[in-house]
Amino acid sequence: REGLFSDTARAVGVIREIAVDASRRLSMRERAVGADAAFYLTIDELHAMLARGQWDVRAQVEARRTELTYLSQLPPAVSRFYARPTSERTLGLPISGVWGSGGAAEGRVFRVDQGARLEQLPRGAVLVVKACDVGLCAVLPAVRAVISEQGGMLSHGAMLASALGVPVVVGVPNALGRFSDGERVRVDADNAEITRAGPDV
Repeated sequence: REGLFSDTARAVGVIREIAVDASRRLSMRERAVGADAAFYLTIDELHAMLARGQWDVRAQVEARRTELTYLSQLPPAVSRFYARPTSERTLGLPISGVWGSGGAAEGRVFRVDQGARLEQLPRGAVLVVKACDVGLCAVLPAVRAVISEQGGMLSHGAMLASALGVPVVVGVPNALGRFSDGERVRVDADNAEITRAGPDV
């Protein structure tokens, strides 16, 4: 397992370095595409750009950036699963979600409501996010568990977490609002439940 964690983290790191370098090259050639342009391109498009010198990707980048803007403005999906009452903190009831990746772990909450927060992620934290998607692949080997408001067991992030042995509970309504940074929780992904394990810190 440790070898898999290490290999996955190394592979993700290499891919990220390639994307950052490609973005830097693109922005040097055409500043209008922005410093994050490569993150809007597929691997094949990056390869065509770097290996064959096809630099005209501005239209693709702009179209995908616009698409992301529209998608991020859509209202959150309505949960079809039963949500616990808001009094769960005082009653000590478990918080229910949906199975994403099996296992159980305990740790302190670290909430990520925007990408820049991932740079401050402490090792061994329980990550609380809006969606468990492919964007988390670089940090999954460093966390104990993931709690997500959206997503399902077939999402990229949940599938990778399953391969790494990281417990994931998805479909937890208002997870970012329910938990506080530093509070200790136990994630029982096999039963799709989260329990507060101690007082907030």
